[in-house]
Amino acid sequence: MPGPFPGMDPWLENRILWQSFHNKYAAYCETALNRVLPPQLVATTEMRIQLTDQSEGRPDVGIVNRFATSPNLPVQGGAVAIAERTTVEPLLIPAFPDEERQAYLTIRDALHQETVVTVIELLSPSNKRGRGYEQYRAKQTELLQSETNLVEIDLLRAGMHTVAVPESRLLTRQAVWDYLVCVHDVTDRWNFRVWPFTLVHRLPEVPIPLGEDFSPVRLDLQALFDDCYDTGRYGSLLRYTEPPEVPLTEAEAQWVADILQG
Repeated sequence: MPGPFPGMDPWLENRILWQSFHNKYAAYCETALNRVLPPQLVATTEMRIQLTDQSEGRPDVGIVNRFATSPNLPVQGGAVAIAERTTVEPLLIPAFPDEERQAYLTIRDALHQETVVTVIELLSPSNKRGRGYEQYRAKQTELLQSETNLVEIDLLRAGMHTVAVPESRLLTRQAVWDYLVCVHDVTDRWNFRVWPFTLVHRLPEVPIPLGEDFSPVRLDLQALFDDCYDTGRYGSLLRYTEPPEVPLTEAEAQWVADILQG
């Protein structure tokens, strides 16, 4: 059965289940696209290894002043006394950063497989903070300057503004959003087509650009979300009796409570 909300489920944005949902949803999008793409094009799920800081995505245990917590040195006659020699144990610190495997979609020419027509990115939390943000933005800039269409799907409320359309341009249009879908079509290079939406909205049906030779195909993000939620059994996994990891406003919390109680 589909989830309890009309669109995105804020409980999915958590450190345990997001990666599973992310990769499963990408696979659903791949299948849906291959059902409607012209025979000359094929959608494939690719996997990117994203290097992240060890601390990214983990809760802060505490903030400690390293000087304040140092042992007090004994003082004699206004001078620091000579302390007995002690042994300092080494710290074992991992030498390599964490790796996160991120699924994304490409639409390729079936005959000339090295030709990528469109890239579809489903953003992860690591794309929206720290080093992962810088890595993603560098790849985004490269794509925007190429002949490849770019579709970005941001179903995350937390983190920095990351999709290609500048946040300031959305604000000047008085847009209100929790989530964004941003499409950059190389046939209309100087414009972005953007869907801003909130918790109360259905996920949009998005035209996926395929370049000059083919008409766009449509991807119903809500229908795919409902199927993914159902087959992934997220209704059993998500803890609706506890607050979501990304806090809700008071109005959002009341709206969510009314739906769950209903």
